[in-house]
Amino acid sequence: MREDELAEVTAVAARAFWHDPLIDFFARDLLHEYRLLPGSFSSLFADLACPAGGAAIAESRG
Repeated sequence: MREDELAEVTAVAARAFWHDPLIDFFARDLLHEYRLLPGSFSSLFADLACPAGGAAIAESRG
């Protein structure tokens, strides 16, 4: 994902998870969910963005 694609990727992900049971658990109502999703995904994708050829790796022991 390029930096100029962040807004589009965020919008697509927010729409894909609209009215999802897991997200519903954290949101007070549908309006709160509507306002919550773009900011949540924007922060997530900005944090996960890697330069070309990069990778985000998580390690678990146990």
